[in-house]
Amino acid sequence: IPHDAVKAGKHEFVIETSCNGMFGVPWNGDTIAPPDMNRYFKLDTADIVVPDQKAWGLLADFSTLREIADTLPGNGSLQNKAIVVANSIMNEFDPNDKSSIDRSRKIAEEAL
Repeated sequence: IPHDAVKAGKHEFVIETSCNGMFGVPWNGDTIAPPDMNRYFKLDTADIVVPDQKAWGLLADFSTLREIADTLPGNGSLQNKAIVVANSIMNEFDPNDKSSIDRSRKIAEEAL
């Protein structure tokens, strides 16, 4: 949220969404027909989220290690390294300690 908006106590957001019914948005029962442009959907809730880019990076690192472990032939050196490093990350990461994200990403560098 921009600093000026925080000071003002008010900020306007534009929300772009894509809405579909349970089975798409057909009208007259034809699923190939274009959508009914007069159909409206209600937004019940919206959350403002500030993503933690370091945490997303750790997720990408860990996902890559898992893919390496899952796809390489069994008991290979790189597969074993990926498993050991992923296990070390699990031992290091603490969801209540944000500094553990940096330490965990440093561990991931051993295999990536």
